[in-house]
Amino acid sequence: VVVLRGSAGADSQKINIPWVKKEKKYKLKALFSEVELGTFSGQQLKDGVLAISLQPFGQEIIELTVN
Repeated sequence: VVVLRGSAGADSQKINIPWVKKEKKYKLKALFSEVELGTFSGQQLKDGVLAISLQPFGQEIIELTVN
C-alpha cells in the first residue's frame, strides 16, 4: 500500500484498505521508515483503524503479510 501526503492537511490520516479479507490477520510494516506497525484483522483495516503520520510531501510504503 502506498501512502502519499501533499503540502496541506493533517499530518496523521487513517488508512482504509478495502481489499483485505475481513476474517484474516495481517502484519503491517512501514518499509521506508522500517517500523513494525503491528498486527490487524482485515476488518480493522477495512474500518480504517490504522493511522499514519507523514511530513508534508511525505510518502510511505506499507507491506502487508498474512499472519
